[in-house]
Amino acid sequence: MALYHPKHRKQAAALKPELKAMVVHSFLKKVQQYSEEMIEKKWKATRKQRGTDLETLQKLAHWVQYHRFNAVALEEIEDGTLDAWFEE
Repeated sequence: MALYHPKHRKQAAALKPELKAMVVHSFLKKVQQYSEEMIEKKWKATRKQRGTDLETLQKLAHWVQYHRFNAVALEEIEDGTLDAWFEE
């Protein structure tokens, strides 16, 4: 990946803030979709086990928290709250 390869770091740093925000937003949208899939998977496992497996319940709770955190991050990118992060 260009952002992590040492010889491309100057190019990555020179990207416009809008482009940086778009890249992060696109990535977080994919992460959000994945977290929704994992929540569904853990929910099905919980129902199958009738809510008796504490580890599965904890994993479900963690995925729900992660999903909520990502939702906030997406909103803050969309409404400009995090604009300064992309200008550094």
